Amino acid sequence: DGIGQVVDFVSNPISGVIGESERWVPPTANVADRLGDRYEFADTIDGLLYESADSYAQARSLYIQNRRFELSGGEDDFAFDPYEDLFDE
Repeated sequence: DGIGQVVDFVSNPISGVIGESERWVPPTANVADRLGDRYEFADTIDGLLYESADSYAQARSLYIQNRRFELSGGEDDFAFDPYEDLFDE
C-alpha cells in the first residue's frame, strides 16, 4: 500500500496538499472547458452532424486527418503551396 501512495504522490503531487473538498475542482474545470469547446465550434459540429449526407463518415474522416496531423508533429506532407515553384530544382 505504501508503494501505491508513493506512486500517487509522484504522479500528482498536489493531491497530498489539497483537502478532500477541493479535489472535485480540476475535473469540473475540465468538463467546463470541454463544454466551452463545444460552444466555440458549434457551427462546425452542427454542420457536420446535420448538413452532411453521411455524418459518421465525415466525422471519421476529420478524426483520421487530425490524428495523422498530430502523429506527424504538425507537418503536413500533402499541403499544397500555391506559391511554390514547381519547376525549381
